[in-house]
Amino acid sequence: MTEALLELHGHSRRVGLVEWHPTTNNILFSAGYDYKVLIWNLDIGEPVKMIDCHTDVILCMSFNTDGSLLTTTCKDKKLRVIEPRSGRVLQEAN
Repeated sequence: MTEALLELHGHSRRVGLVEWHPTTNNILFSAGYDYKVLIWNLDIGEPVKMIDCHTDVILCMSFNTDGSLLTTTCKDKKLRVIEPRSGRVLQEAN
């Protein structure tokens, strides 16, 4: 592959993490140095949701098996359990 199939523009700073949704086709999550997680629908090539609950760089993100929960760790030393559909933080711990 020598040419990009799709370019995604939405973060204001560089992207550090990318994760596919575990059960839904063409849904991609990206975490940027702008402290945001963007949820992308690759069928339309645009973000469909922004999760803006972090106060520093997101270091890691991972889903549970059915994709109903997203867990992030952040440079602010907090672990967050997030419901991706609503963007709501369900749990937060140091």
